[in-house]
This record gives sequence, C-alpha cells and structure tokens, in this order.
Amino acid sequence: MTPTTRVILAVSLALGLNAPLAARIKRGLPDPYFKAMSPTVAAMHKADCFVCHSVAHKVVGPAFQSVAARYGCSEKAVEHLTAKIEAGGAGHWGHIKMATHKHVKAAQLKQMVAWILGCDHT
Repeated sequence: MTPTTRVILAVSLALGLNAPLAARIKRGLPDPYFKAMSPTVAAMHKADCFVCHSVAHKVVGPAFQSVAARYGCSEKAVEHLTAKIEAGGAGHWGHIKMATHKHVKAAQLKQMVAWILGCDHT
C-alpha cells in the first residue's frame, strides 16, 4: 500500500466516507468497478494518479489531456515523463510538488504514460 493510499484510507475511515471501499483497499481486494476498466487505467487508480489528476480538468496536477498536448506521443516523451513521475518534483505545471512514485514498476509507469499521451489504446 502506497503512503498516499494510506493517507486516503485513514482520512476516509476517520470521516466515515466510503468505508466499504476503504476496507477493500486496506485488504488489497479490487473494487468491482476496476474490472470494467482497462488494466492500465485500473493500475492508475490503484497508484493514486486520479487523486491529483483527471483526464480533462486540472485537479491538483494538470489534466492528462494537457500533458498529452504539451508532450505528444513519442518514445522520448514516454521515457522523459516516466522518469519524472518516478522521481516526483515540481515546477513544470505549478508550484505544488508531485510525490515520488518509486513504488510503481518502471514498465507499468511506461504503460500509464503511454495511455496519458494517447500512445496506448487499452
């Protein structure tokens, strides 16, 4: 369980929000709605990407559509963004720092970035 997931779990349990989902996350059981998603999108949910990002609108971090528009679909962009997501950091989209994502395997991060940039259609 990632540190971010632990925080979300603790806050949601403390506030009584979505306790059944929080309990399933704590036990490591998949939520049924993950089954309807592509494996890449389900992995992004489990890696907490959608806590700070959405497809079309800025949340804490930029919208995935904005990232795709800025970087385009190329192997160089996939490699660059995979490294940035793994390392975390700030400054390219504002002053709020993105947490590191070293807990996500590099191959899985590459799939996620490819999906964000529109290079992958899963």
